[in-house]
Amino acid sequence: MGIEVHVVTIDAIERMTSGALHQGAVARVRPFRYRDLTELPGIVAAHDRTPIIVMLDGIEDPQNLGAVLRSADGAGVAAVIVPSRRTSPVTAAVARSSAGAVDTVPVIQVANLTTTLQALKRDGYWVFGLDGDAQGTYSEATFDRPTVIVAGAEGKGLSRLVAGACDALIRIPLLGRLGSLNVSVATAVVLFEARRGGRPMVGATQADEG
Repeated sequence: MGIEVHVVTIDAIERMTSGALHQGAVARVRPFRYRDLTELPGIVAAHDRTPIIVMLDGIEDPQNLGAVLRSADGAGVAAVIVPSRRTSPVTAAVARSSAGAVDTVPVIQVANLTTTLQALKRDGYWVFGLDGDAQGTYSEATFDRPTVIVAGAEGKGLSRLVAGACDALIRIPLLGRLGSLNVSVATAVVLFEARRGGRPMVGATQADEG
């Protein structure tokens, strides 16, 4: 692929990574390119299934962002939308946690989540917000149209304006003593239910347990 490979000492790698986990290999790559909302129609058109978009409200933990991207890839999500402020940037830690999904799932950066939701709703999307106190559950929701699933930060949840811009708020019923799931786990649960829609996932491959 025309990529130059250099064999160096372990000390050189340590200096390049500033002590980060590297497993003996380092790649010099271009800065991550966020996509623009104007690109979304073309991104969606490239998919052969009902589009699902994930929006993240205030996710500041890079591990969570990476895990959401990995689940988004597995569920065939068209794009993940993040705000330009109060969120984790796409870093090496995010890339590592995503297991490569930063290169397969477009990440769209926007200035205002509420305004973006209003625009998506005008384009025919139905917006579900994940809220532990919601009346309806995710298994009762109908995912039969272009869908946006909005997840908020652990502890804080969705901001008031973002929650108010959702068409419906849904929750995942919990049977234990803890009040919430990790945001990446909760997002994955709802994503695969949304993609399944009560039916087997057409074209699905055997899951890799690793």
